[in-house]
Amino acid sequence: MSKVTTTWQFEAQDSLFFRESRPMNSIGNAELSSIFPPSTQTLIGAIRHVLGEISGVDWKAYSQQQQQHPLAEIIGYGENMASLHFSGIWIHKDGQRLYPAPLNLMYQNLTSQQDNKRCFFLEIDSEPTQSDLGKIRLPKLSSNDGGSKNLENIWLSKANYERVLNGIPPEPEDWFILKSPSQTRQKNSLLIEEPRIGIATNRQQRAVKKGLLYQTKHIRLTEGVSLCMDVSIDSKHQAISQQADNHFFTRLGGEGRLASITQHTVPPPLNAPDIGKYFIIYLLTPLLIDQTKQAQWHPLPLTEMKQEQGAWTGQLNGIEISLHSAVVGKAHSEGGWDLAKHKPKPLKPYIPAGSVFYCSSEAKTQAIINALHNQQIGAEQALGRGYIALGKWQQTAQGAK
Repeated sequence: MSKVTTTWQFEAQDSLFFRESRPMNSIGNAELSSIFPPSTQTLIGAIRHVLGEISGVDWKAYSQQQQQHPLAEIIGYGENMASLHFSGIWIHKDGQRLYPAPLNLMYQNLTSQQDNKRCFFLEIDSEPTQSDLGKIRLPKLSSNDGGSKNLENIWLSKANYERVLNGIPPEPEDWFILKSPSQTRQKNSLLIEEPRIGIATNRQQRAVKKGLLYQTKHIRLTEGVSLCMDVSIDSKHQAISQQADNHFFTRLGGEGRLASITQHTVPPPLNAPDIGKYFIIYLLTPLLIDQTKQAQWHPLPLTEMKQEQGAWTGQLNGIEISLHSAVVGKAHSEGGWDLAKHKPKPLKPYIPAGSVFYCSSEAKTQAIINALHNQQIGAEQALGRGYIALGKWQQTAQGAK
């Protein structure tokens, strides 16, 4: 059955709180931080709730009947998404989609001014190095790149990200900084952190619990910043989805902060660069790999994988590729509360967006682009995991084997 896809835009009406994976009682006197962007399941839960409210559902009957309830055909139940398919969470600024800066980008501060930064790509060693994963080619800095840093917490516009895909460093003056410290607003910052003090309550007695203070860190989005998710629904249920496009309000994240919802046309995808035999896979949304299907941990979900001549080879979305090197960020965990089973969800580790993979393939260029560019890899694709884009790998000419 065909699907209809729209972009659901969430605009915060107040501060937001997307709690990190640590439990409240594990931090002692520390502050419980808010993650941003939040887990895709946060927005998915809000979207499914809105579709249920529009349908006039009796949530108690839905919980009792589960998969047999008529609404389950539309929004599913538990981890079953039924007619729905979601993209990852995207940050929008003034209507344009932003992308996390890849981790193979480095910068040096030449002066204290932002527009005097030198931005460049990491190089990949031409010879493999023996490691605990076997012989692999490692990323490296050149001799004059000392004092450089990754572009962490930096987001790029579509035009700037397409420069990256074509092997051109982005313009520093067009970067978007993820967050500013409390009481400070940097140029082009996307959010500001706000510390809050709260106290536990006894709902039965409608009173506070003495001594149970806690501290959290809320976020406040700057002007023009919103959260978006591309939502695909079976065409026969399209009318239900369209009813949400009337400035529908919903509670979002921890403490049920208010956000408005509007729907828009999905923005154009990233344009494919003119790649050759060698290319880079850029991870746009977090990636979960089902390790039960692999005998050895590996950053890409290759099938029929083997290692030879300093590279891993295998199939990815039906294309035979070789993985020569990778720049992978620190894994993060996501859990949450399972409303269907009334218990916490198990924590799962994800490779973060911004990770990059240096690959090659003997397949035809157009076949590579069709199979991998603006496509998904790995597990949990219905939840928007594993969106990727392809870019040029210009350094390969000096040393790929």
